[in-house]
Amino acid sequence: MEIGQIINHRYQVICLLGTGGFGEVWEVYDLQDQEHKVLKILQQHKFQYYPEKDQNKIISLFKQEAKVLQKLAHPGIPKGYDYFTITPEGYLTPLHCLVMEKVTGENLQQWLEKNQKIPNIIIALNWLKQLTKTIAIIHQEKLIHRDIKPENIILKSDGTLVLIDFGAVRQMTTTYLIKMGKNESGTKIVSPLYTPPEQEFTGLCFPQSDFFALGRTFVSLLTGNNPEDFAKNTLKDEFQSLAKLINYMIEEYPGKRPQNTSIILQYLDAIEQEKNENINQILELIKHQNYWHYFFLIQKQKFLLNTIPIATFLVVTSLILSLLSPQISRQLNESGLQAFNQSNYNSALWQYRLALFFNNKSVSAHHNLGLIYDNQEQLGSAKNEYKKAIDIGNLDKSYNNLARLEILTGNYNQAITLIETSLKINPNSEIKTKHNLYKNLGWSQLKSGQLSAAKQSLKQAINLNLNLAPPYCLMAQVLEAEQESAQEKWQKCLTYSAPDDQPEIKEWQELAKQKVKQ
Repeated sequence: MEIGQIINHRYQVICLLGTGGFGEVWEVYDLQDQEHKVLKILQQHKFQYYPEKDQNKIISLFKQEAKVLQKLAHPGIPKGYDYFTITPEGYLTPLHCLVMEKVTGENLQQWLEKNQKIPNIIIALNWLKQLTKTIAIIHQEKLIHRDIKPENIILKSDGTLVLIDFGAVRQMTTTYLIKMGKNESGTKIVSPLYTPPEQEFTGLCFPQSDFFALGRTFVSLLTGNNPEDFAKNTLKDEFQSLAKLINYMIEEYPGKRPQNTSIILQYLDAIEQEKNENINQILELIKHQNYWHYFFLIQKQKFLLNTIPIATFLVVTSLILSLLSPQISRQLNESGLQAFNQSNYNSALWQYRLALFFNNKSVSAHHNLGLIYDNQEQLGSAKNEYKKAIDIGNLDKSYNNLARLEILTGNYNQAITLIETSLKINPNSEIKTKHNLYKNLGWSQLKSGQLSAAKQSLKQAINLNLNLAPPYCLMAQVLEAEQESAQEKWQKCLTYSAPDDQPEIKEWQELAKQKVKQ
């Protein structure tokens, strides 16, 4: 591209505004309309060696931005004027071109670097109102922006905020949830610090995903700090009511965030009018809202309202929920287990949390979430999840894992009670689970000084013939406490296999090395 060049017989190139990824952004002069515009170019040759599927996705996202900008008419959204492709001489692949309104100003990331943070509540309310109204227009078209952050918001000289970069926009559809079970989460758009967890770890998107990103954006604008570290008590008193709303906008679960843009706008009006009673009422509404009712309302087709009475619609919705929720929960739980086995713990964590969002009585999801916390050494959270799995379904693996954590925290008698209960009510446990139960029973008895009982429990584990090291490591300790020879057991503690995710076993094997050397 050369300065002065005429593109598509209409647009004269003025200057390069920026480059990045697979494209360039140029200022051009529209000879027909006689005004300055922006030409955004996607250069296909820069990704021509990508798999064909990826090439098509990149192009479709670019076309989507053009389509969205041409459709939406709002002061907070750049106008899209033209879309075309050209293949310059010497190029094997075409250039995809989008002509759009030239928005003059600086983005809010640049503004932050100069000004540090929003100075007063008047500006904060004005900006949040503007952006919420812009997002309302997007959501009315059943679209989700998916990439709201300070860099994608332009502040014009007249104070208008313009939301840009609509390449990530996605249409709302219930199929996102169904696709999750097939590992077809779609294209994930991730902007660290601003992307909501459901979008980052699973690819799921809701209108409320935009509210999370907007809330995180305002954490940055109000504090000038990392948006992950939001402490409302560090703000001036005038911002405290606004901080309560932002806390709801950045809730982990999408169902706990505001239902829609009108709720946010009502809250902002109440702050402006200093109506504390209204503020508290709206906060309660957000807190106790029925997310499912909202989700299905935005999915309904227009003809549905015209042909089916609302009572019938609600009955059908409830029926659909009761049928789909367990299935979706199972699919998310299975996806989480796959991620866990691949050591992708963050993804697994969110798959399990979402599984429980759809079915909080899922025994396996509670147990698997406990495994994640256990792996991260968040023992209190792990215990809570194992207890829930026990309360709901008496899961033997949860009894075992909870007993192990009780031993690690010095609650030996509690561990013994848990294991004995599981052995009594789950007589047909899988052999490996039964082995672990007897091993942990022997361990807790050893720690509480019940050496004879410990020996019997560990023999039960050893007699299951799994040739695993832990019961031998513990038996060696029991024998030494009884002043008997333990060399054979120490040797098997070293030679037999052992789980590599339990630090206590590594300690036992280090001890075994010292004993064998002696």
